[in-house]
Amino acid sequence: MNTKMDIKNLNLWYGEKHALKNTNLTIQEHKITAFIGPSGCGKSTFLKTLNRMQDFNEGVRIEGKVTLDDEDIFDPKVDTTLLRKKVGMVFQQPNPFPMSIYDNIAYGPRIHGIKAKDQLDQIVEESLKQAALWDEVKDTLKKSALGLSGGQQQRLCIARCLAVHPEVILLDEPTSALDPISTLKIEELTICSRLHVSPIIRRSSYRARLSNMEKQKRSSHSLQINVPKIILQEGLDKLMTLRSNYEEELRNLDVELVKMGNRVEKAIKRAKEAFLNGDVKLAKEVVDKDTKINANEREIEALCFHLMLREAPVATDLRVVTTDLKVVTDLERIGDQVADLCELLSEGRHYTKADLLVPLFNTTQVMIHNVLYAYVGRDLDAAKIAADMDDQVDTYYYDVKDELIKALKENTIDVDEAIDLLMTAKHLERAGDHATNIYEWLEFMTNGKLEDVQ
Repeated sequence: MNTKMDIKNLNLWYGEKHALKNTNLTIQEHKITAFIGPSGCGKSTFLKTLNRMQDFNEGVRIEGKVTLDDEDIFDPKVDTTLLRKKVGMVFQQPNPFPMSIYDNIAYGPRIHGIKAKDQLDQIVEESLKQAALWDEVKDTLKKSALGLSGGQQQRLCIARCLAVHPEVILLDEPTSALDPISTLKIEELTICSRLHVSPIIRRSSYRARLSNMEKQKRSSHSLQINVPKIILQEGLDKLMTLRSNYEEELRNLDVELVKMGNRVEKAIKRAKEAFLNGDVKLAKEVVDKDTKINANEREIEALCFHLMLREAPVATDLRVVTTDLKVVTDLERIGDQVADLCELLSEGRHYTKADLLVPLFNTTQVMIHNVLYAYVGRDLDAAKIAADMDDQVDTYYYDVKDELIKALKENTIDVDEAIDLLMTAKHLERAGDHATNIYEWLEFMTNGKLEDVQ
């Protein structure tokens, strides 16, 4: 049997805390390697070292050597993205992305350059079949993965990991939060001969069950129990440090949301100026700079997914990250609405009744500003006050509509101008709806209630 990974004299420190001491272990190809130990002895710390997830933790120092197919994973030339493709990981708590079942599985292949729909369809189906989930979800692939049961979500995460064809899968107590039936389904996956990878499992209770299953199935994937010499000396101070680091990253996420929100606010302000002054050049600038808002969305999405994959947040922490993902989508759509209305003016038109839009521009801008800062401050009452401004936005929209109809009847406005101004008013009214969504997402984050998102 070939050696897949070889760990020699591995030492790891969290600051001054010596967590892993002289750990030596050999991982055989296509064999299940399990290791056991009491809570807090360093099993998860060891697992996260094998695909360099520890790189994300500040103050971590590592000595020793870990090779994958005789290549040192700590070599500076190693592409960590490719390494984590080869060495995938499934965490204790299911962490599906807040998107469809299909997009969860296709996310990894897309990152690695696969764009063809036929190929993605095949990968999604094969991965879900490998994870014994296909028959349960094949008719609901476009539905949100968050609607799956806990056991289904964990099998989805395994399928997502398999979608990029890993050579090793790290399983960090993947059934600890599941019911017995879901636990059995996932444990059967690790013993199934079609799972052509090298599973490394952290789970003390796996030992007896997998041994029995191994005897019964006589699979070619034999069981090997290895207990590495791991000593972890961490107390409450280290746990508090990790929590503080996580909360700091959430605050940084809020900072990025505010930056994106400021760009959206500025776009609305400049759009109003362009309309009132007939400034075609300024309108084109607003349209061009919408690409920066789109880039902000992608950057914040990457930060959210990074947090979800690394920290596997649950409960309130999970709601915070998922709502950030939703809020950034609403901000991006507000930016799109503003860019779309500026495209009307950038075609060279000049509007004689653009002043009708001033109250709508002003109210929408204030509403977006107030609701975003209330969201970042987790101030549900202030967000509700801001969201209630949507009623005023709607009133101004209908006022503009009535005035334009009146002007058309009196022949005091060109038909094309009336259509353009009405479309512009509609874009602003839709922007107000997206601002209201931000309040709804904050309520979901705070109370777990989700209503009337448009």
